[in-house]
Amino acid sequence: AQLEHLRLATQLDGTLAIFDELFSPELIAAYRFVMTEYDERMKDPQFHAEALENAPDPEVHLERKILRHMERVGTLIANELLDARVLIDYASSYIVLNWEKLEPLVLEHRRVSNSPGLWEKFELLALKSRLVDDARAAGEGEPTS
Repeated sequence: AQLEHLRLATQLDGTLAIFDELFSPELIAAYRFVMTEYDERMKDPQFHAEALENAPDPEVHLERKILRHMERVGTLIANELLDARVLIDYASSYIVLNWEKLEPLVLEHRRVSNSPGLWEKFELLALKSRLVDDARAAGEGEPTS
């Protein structure tokens, strides 16, 4: 019982830290960029080519901050270091919106780099989030898995 309590307390600390990151000025700026400027910027051949590089300038390519953050969160969830239910309950729409904007880049990046697993934890997180959003929209409440 004590070990389970410690595990839950640790997960709560981690979850609260992730919530703090979601509201950090850095991630808010990256989210704003992805939602308002990213599509237009991707029409620029130089920006598009840079977006496919392994290490583009993070001050120019704010979309990479979202990709890295969501991949890290997805990895923590996949390894049961964070409770997916709590994060997805809170941020499912945010996760899905970011994935929908960035999925074409992810697919192209996987193809160009010959890395089919690139950003896979973000994709898994988005799939789980979409299930929750779809269940809510259908009036079914939260899915059990």
